[in-house]
Amino acid sequence: MSAVTGGVVLATMNHTPPHGIPTVFRATGYVVRDNHHADAQAEQFYTVVPGDWLAKIAQNYCGSYRDWPALYDANRQTVGPDPNLIRSGQRLRIDCGDAAQAPATPQTTSASPPQTASGPTLAATTQGFYVNPFSEVANLAAERIDQGADFGGSGPVLAIGNAVITETNGGGWPGGPFMSYRLTSGPFAGRYVYLAENITPTVSVGQTVQAGQQIATMFDGGTGIETGWAAPAGFQPLSQTPAAGSISGANLPPGGGTAIAKDFDTFLHSLGVPLAPNYSLPSGGFLPAGWQPATAAPATTAPAASSPGGASSDPVPGAQAVVAGAPSQNYVTIARFLMAHGYTRAAAAGIVGCIAGESAGNPESVGSGGGGLIGWTPLRPGLVTGNPTVDLMTQLNAILTYNDAYSQFVPLLNSVSSPVDAADIYSMDFERPAVQYSDVRANMAQQVYNSI
Repeated sequence: MSAVTGGVVLATMNHTPPHGIPTVFRATGYVVRDNHHADAQAEQFYTVVPGDWLAKIAQNYCGSYRDWPALYDANRQTVGPDPNLIRSGQRLRIDCGDAAQAPATPQTTSASPPQTASGPTLAATTQGFYVNPFSEVANLAAERIDQGADFGGSGPVLAIGNAVITETNGGGWPGGPFMSYRLTSGPFAGRYVYLAENITPTVSVGQTVQAGQQIATMFDGGTGIETGWAAPAGFQPLSQTPAAGSISGANLPPGGGTAIAKDFDTFLHSLGVPLAPNYSLPSGGFLPAGWQPATAAPATTAPAASSPGGASSDPVPGAQAVVAGAPSQNYVTIARFLMAHGYTRAAAAGIVGCIAGESAGNPESVGSGGGGLIGWTPLRPGLVTGNPTVDLMTQLNAILTYNDAYSQFVPLLNSVSSPVDAADIYSMDFERPAVQYSDVRANMAQQVYNSI
């Protein structure tokens, strides 16, 4: 593959890929409907509804969430000084800047949790330990994920599981305090959960609570509430720590929030909470080293007050500890990791089809100035250290970061149903080898697809 650069150069549209991908997809990452071309040029307006934010509107009307700055510039007087605070009822002019403007009817994709293979679902693994914290909230609305998961509504907020309250009056958050608690039972015992913004705590620090016990009241105060995995110390989400990428409100990636927030939203969804509307968009940051993803909660049948059980013998994708095997054995491991981080089955298998051409699935592969699973050129320090298991995990997270640089093509990658088509897209729009499609191993993409 070619050297990774900071800029993103859009693929040209003057050639036909070997496996028949329609080139009409290419320029912006969404399907251009030529019969609506005239309508697309007409001035459009959109009225904000609860759960909207600028990146979401840009994704629907401009074809990429990265076009949100153009929307903000066009509506600065309406929105005000903070682009993160738009209000229901505001009428925004759709202006995508230099990007092609999508038709008046936006494209919508429903958010969906990571796909699962055979074995217990996350809901099954947490049953008996954890409960829906918003089961008694009126008019609950999933808004977005950023540092955590945002919700609107009013009513009692319940403890997700048996826990000890660790904070009730942390400052620095709009609309209310920051509170946190440490889970004491279930697969995620020892983790910290936070609530912030429009909440009134109903418990005190040091208090022991049971799963389903009220710990706060949330109210409609303009900002909603935010909840997620918390750092063990301080008044901060885990996303703000170096272990998860040091992402705060000041440097949030547009559109998709953080990896640790997506992990928590997956956990909430297993308990019956609706997913955030931006769940499927690429996220920033990463999960801490050794973190057991929410998609991989160990199976257990113990009641809520009991101690945690053992690991499942047949986990969902992403559940296995990532341990490097023979290079060919790594293919399924890599695909399941990608599925656990928001890629579809076909997209994950397609990426593996390209990895097969770059490195044959060997994280220790080195040659021609580059190395690693996707042939980073030049090879960055720390990616290949001689420890295959450590390097595999490091490189898998590095692939997520690499793909984020081309995030306008992720919706396209996830939209195709054929792993071979996905491999062509990944080669053309992400890896971009000097010889087009030279890294694609179509047979391997299909074989992995059939195995996951």
